[in-house]
Amino acid sequence: MFKPNKTAVAGLICGLFVTSAALAQDISLSSDVSYSFAKDGASPDEYALFQNKNLEGNNYNLTISTQPTDKYWTRLIVAQGQNITFSNIGTLSIEDHASRYSDGLIYAQNDNTLSLDKIGTLNVVSDEALPIQAVGGKVEVNADTVSLTAYNGNAIMVQPNAGHEAAVALNVSGDINIEATDGSAILIGALVDSSSTSLSLAGNNIFIVSKATSAENAQFGVVLYDEDETWNPGDPADADLSLSIHANNLLEIDGAYAGVYLSRISNAFTDSKASFSSDGKISIHGDVCGLYLSSSDKENSPAVEATVDAPVIDIASDNSSAVHLQYETSKLLLISTPSTYEILMIVPLLLT
Repeated sequence: MFKPNKTAVAGLICGLFVTSAALAQDISLSSDVSYSFAKDGASPDEYALFQNKNLEGNNYNLTISTQPTDKYWTRLIVAQGQNITFSNIGTLSIEDHASRYSDGLIYAQNDNTLSLDKIGTLNVVSDEALPIQAVGGKVEVNADTVSLTAYNGNAIMVQPNAGHEAAVALNVSGDINIEATDGSAILIGALVDSSSTSLSLAGNNIFIVSKATSAENAQFGVVLYDEDETWNPGDPADADLSLSIHANNLLEIDGAYAGVYLSRISNAFTDSKASFSSDGKISIHGDVCGLYLSSSDKENSPAVEATVDAPVIDIASDNSSAVHLQYETSKLLLISTPSTYEILMIVPLLLT
């Protein structure tokens, strides 16, 4: 199942190539800066442009771009050996058009935290790679607006690594737009045993969309699961999975298969819990199912719970069911503040 005013940077060779050694130290911008690459070949020692280094933006803009001929940079901003912070950047723009698949462009691993703090606009567009990925690490974003677009896969992926917890948190004063094609916009997966894996989003208007180029590629707006047919088939992992999304105004989730899909197969007593809240309206839509919750049919199986809380709630699908609850440990709680809320559509409801 599964772009601002730019100036050249000293150290560019042939106008387009920067070695990792050129970016070995912490960085302080004194003007708008652009890095652009088009390099053939690969080096296992230089896979990340900004690895384990801090950057002070001084309110200037930073643009990073890769070209279709690039086979070199597999990640761009990485916290792997230490905590790092990129702060006070006007617009942080990443345009990844490299022809190779990679890990996350913004990437944290092994209990390290990557913090993007006091960012005006974060804009990431990728043809192949994940815009944001936490693998046993934490990615924290504080920004005015955030836009993440993945044209061939997931936009955000959160997963534990060798027992390390993983988390992604986006705290945004304005709007959040997350879009994926032939992948899930947000994926939270327990692929190895861990204590917890979590994601939280807070913004004004939040739009989460998963599109598909064919029915076979249809996936989810938001997915939480513990078994992947590639990475841990037949061996569901043990980890608490949690998701919290709050919009001050409007929350819209749309999936090519399901808007929200929560699934636990593991018999270990670890839960999957998702909270969706808005002071205005929540709309959850999927072509096949709006909201799908599935738990194990085994004794003492973990709970799978979703809470939807808003004055106006709209859950819908184009086909079989707006809401699908599978097995008795799947729970859906609809709450309204104030109590005079309106549920626009939650039909049909399928229980299996």
